[in-house]
Amino acid sequence: MELVMESPLCQLVYASQSTFASSDPKSGIDLEVGRILGQSRRNNPRLGIGGVLYYGDGHFFQVLEGPRSAVQSLYDSIRQDPRHCNSTVLSHAMIKDRVFGDWSMKYIPADPAVKAQLRQYCHGRFDPFAFDQSMIERMVNLLNRSQSLDQPEPAPSPAPASGWRKIWSWLRLPGLDRGV
Repeated sequence: MELVMESPLCQLVYASQSTFASSDPKSGIDLEVGRILGQSRRNNPRLGIGGVLYYGDGHFFQVLEGPRSAVQSLYDSIRQDPRHCNSTVLSHAMIKDRVFGDWSMKYIPADPAVKAQLRQYCHGRFDPFAFDQSMIERMVNLLNRSQSLDQPEPAPSPAPASGWRKIWSWLRLPGLDRGV
């Protein structure tokens, strides 16, 4: 009997700048970010990749977790994506367990907890290129604890479809991946 070894897991954290003009932030999610998120959620499960995406002030902060070769291949593709520039690996480590194990790609919208953390550590705006290793780790931990756009905090009573429900239904619209 041959023992099959599972590919080692890694966690890669990177930052990049967006190359597109952001849409109205009051809408909850930028159109291009929605396309990236939709594409990630379709492709990542078959690659065994998960993670979290945060977008703020024209910058992406993303954690990718999965088999080392799959994560590296995906990151190479991201670096070639014209919606990103100045992609920089902030952290790369072998891991035993996934932090974002249940997520093909968790998305955190502009989060008050992130803004509070930025203020606490004297960052005037979201610029992950300025983060030291300690701040990168704080962000990963904060994003792990933050509510995703997909799992809002429970409402005290049923509410009409609005807010996150409208955005989630928008993300599922056919044709969202056109031009991606």
